[in-house]
Amino acid sequence: MEAICQWQNVDHQSKSAGWALERRGHRAEPSCVLAQWRHASLDLALWATCKVNPVNPIDVSSLLTAGDFSRVSGLSRKALRVYEDYGLLLPVHIHPENRYRFYAPSQLRDARIIQVLRMMEVSMDRIQLLLDSTDPLQDLNDLWVHREKQHVQHRAFAQYLHSLFEAQGGEMFEVHTRQVDGEYVATLSGQVYAHEAPGFISSSIAKIRRFLEQQQVEAREIDWTICHEGPSRDAKGSMEVCVPFVGSLLPGEGISLKHEPPHQEAYIRLRKEQCQPAVLMQAYDAGQRWLQEQGKVPILGSREVYFADWSTVADHEEAFDLAFPYHD
Repeated sequence: MEAICQWQNVDHQSKSAGWALERRGHRAEPSCVLAQWRHASLDLALWATCKVNPVNPIDVSSLLTAGDFSRVSGLSRKALRVYEDYGLLLPVHIHPENRYRFYAPSQLRDARIIQVLRMMEVSMDRIQLLLDSTDPLQDLNDLWVHREKQHVQHRAFAQYLHSLFEAQGGEMFEVHTRQVDGEYVATLSGQVYAHEAPGFISSSIAKIRRFLEQQQVEAREIDWTICHEGPSRDAKGSMEVCVPFVGSLLPGEGISLKHEPPHQEAYIRLRKEQCQPAVLMQAYDAGQRWLQEQGKVPILGSREVYFADWSTVADHEEAFDLAFPYHD
């Protein structure tokens, strides 16, 4: 006969356990261990020492009903079903007849981890990766570093929003002008979301430069990315990465060739540490405002021009320009 937990019907709210015991004519009494668990604060280290000893048929005397697990863990039974559906917290036993669910005390640790991570608004998929990780502490540290970077960006966005609501210009940027010679460029274009843009830019520059080297064509030191349609979190935008070169070349490997005509452009010089969305948006606004105030007509597409080695330039050093080609 299937062994039933001796304390299941102590609490009348534990309907599933009470029904199971009454049907068999048993009267259950709480064990002293259960009384300690039920009336003391949750001690995860104590719970974690409990082991499930599966036999055939399964012995549920060491398991918790969904109701008891809910009360001890602080997760509602509805939440337990949600996490079960996502595969995050599976019951160790489901009764084949009445479908009652049983959990091991050792699962309280995972329940608490899931609860805390959800309070941090971590996605279900990311939680699953943390639970399955061979080095969860390192993954948690990586998550925290990412969240801190996000917090810095969000603070900058909030400051930018203040300037927009107050109809102010936000951060001040100095606008310069220059004459740019015409030249031939090798390009790669793509449709990307905002979070994909940095990876697309770096990989495209590397691919173009590798192609030029294989074709024994000299690549210029400066390259740039043209933003034809700005990418966002919700929709892809059109970007074109350009590397100028000197010599004769045929297109290949998805790389196109074109000639950029000579032109004038306004530009704002930025430090490496300023390559973050909130700063770039304010600099872009400043450049567009300058063009309008000066009566200039934008052409060819605004662009980020990279003149420094991104792998070695320090955060506080000037590294790139936000440029706006125009004609009078």
